[in-house]
Amino acid sequence: MVPVSPTQCWRKDLFHTLERAEFGSPLKEAAISGALGEWTRHLTGAVVAACKTVGWRAAAKGFRGQVLPVARNEYLSLDVVAFSKSSARWPFPVAIFELENSPADNPVGYSLWKVLCVRTTARFVFAYRRDVQEGIALVDRLAESVIGGLSIADRIAIGRETTSIIGNRGGAETFPYGYFRAWTLDINTGHFERV
Repeated sequence: MVPVSPTQCWRKDLFHTLERAEFGSPLKEAAISGALGEWTRHLTGAVVAACKTVGWRAAAKGFRGQVLPVARNEYLSLDVVAFSKSSARWPFPVAIFELENSPADNPVGYSLWKVLCVRTTARFVFAYRRDVQEGIALVDRLAESVIGGLSIADRIAIGRETTSIIGNRGGAETFPYGYFRAWTLDINTGHFERV
């Protein structure tokens, strides 16, 4: 039996969280109407709730962190930072999340670059595109522009799991399962593989 990674465990809990009306309904409505600021706000709440389900303690805008000796809503200018139970006074995060709602590629690329720069077990970059094909094309461009510029040694040094999750309005009728598509970075090939 293959062990379940923290990324797989958290993604499963995200979908279970989004099945709950208080999280899924407002996010779906924001996606359908193209209200991307609201999309980010509702997605933040769902990400934090899924972290709690897994047993992680998250900090994000509107969710003050209580793990580090310095309480903040955001750490390292990341949208969501999650910590596992630890006795360390200054623990490293177990997972980090960037929730990018820009329709342009460069802000999403910046979010991917930013999470790659942080030492953590799991990295997630969320983005939104109008339809599935735009999401697939975005992931290919991220692999080419951000990952493709790294040396093999730098790519291998990334380690751990990096996942891009793209929401698309075209999949809203099968929310959340058809709405979100996920790809995990294969550090050996430098490509994102659909999961």
